[in-house]
Amino acid sequence: MKYFVNEYLENSEILKALGLEHLSNKNWFSENSKIEPNTLIDNFKKEIESKFNQIKKEQPISPDMESVFMEKTNSILNPIFQKYLMIFQNNNIGNEYQSYSIRGKNSILEKAAFGENQDVSYLNSDSITAEAVAQQFKYYSINIFILILPQKYLLSEKDLFTAVDNLKINSDEFVIIAVGLYLDYLKSFSGGGLEEKEEKWFYKDIEIIEIDYMNDLVSQSLFVLRKEDLPNMIFKEIKDQNYLDKFNLEKIDKTFNIYAGLNDLNKKENEEIKKEIEKNSTEKDLSQKILACIDINVEIQYKKKTNCIQLKVFSQFDDKGKPSNVDDIHPLLWNEDLAENN
Repeated sequence: MKYFVNEYLENSEILKALGLEHLSNKNWFSENSKIEPNTLIDNFKKEIESKFNQIKKEQPISPDMESVFMEKTNSILNPIFQKYLMIFQNNNIGNEYQSYSIRGKNSILEKAAFGENQDVSYLNSDSITAEAVAQQFKYYSINIFILILPQKYLLSEKDLFTAVDNLKINSDEFVIIAVGLYLDYLKSFSGGGLEEKEEKWFYKDIEIIEIDYMNDLVSQSLFVLRKEDLPNMIFKEIKDQNYLDKFNLEKIDKTFNIYAGLNDLNKKENEEIKKEIEKNSTEKDLSQKILACIDINVEIQYKKKTNCIQLKVFSQFDDKGKPSNVDDIHPLLWNEDLAENN
């Protein structure tokens, strides 16, 4: 804008035609106590920006956008929790077990993304927190198979199901957990024993629970264990009402006890939260932000003595040495595993 104004001020013919020839004199503004155009433009710009920022601070969270946030949280987390509950469901785990908890996450987001009138597009703001909770949940859930200290064997792809055969397991007692494996591809190495029925995988009638998750420690693996040794997962309620009130957490799912809430950091009632965040944040003005909160209270229980064998695909790039000899895998491993854990 300044460019065009300056261009007109320097063109005396245009000013004369408009009856403003006196503006061609640069001293006219100071001599007549008038604000120069460039300064006037800067002042207007600052005033507009100030009012705009004030609007962004004071605008409320849209009830419709809050509903979308809740709905997307449920749509992302529910299928994942349902899938993992197929693995971590053992009501006969007994009293001799260890456990740990998985909780939720918070995100600091632009409040404008949840307002009625958005100045720009805010991609994934309504789902980014739920995605973070999902990733954290999957990471800590699957790592249970490291904590139970399985016997680990690195095998070539062609030996993977030969090793399962060598273990002499049956479909009544045992289950196989496949993590990060493309089972369709592995069918050619299974001798016809690997098949999919009604969206479920089986190897010679032994159920395979498939988990599409990549993690260096557990991916590209088959975990073989007895059904009675499966971990157990409990989705607990959050009982601390003061905590729920502080972070405006509302229970949005009763099956998995999912809690969610949006906190306007410009509101007086959230001043305590705002100060806590500012202590550990590089941003010192959070008045245009919200704190998106999603919480869960998941307890994973696993037996202190668990028999488990991990058959991992050998990678010539990531693994040292050579793959294990498939003949080293035999039914007596179950007894050896038990003895080691005792």
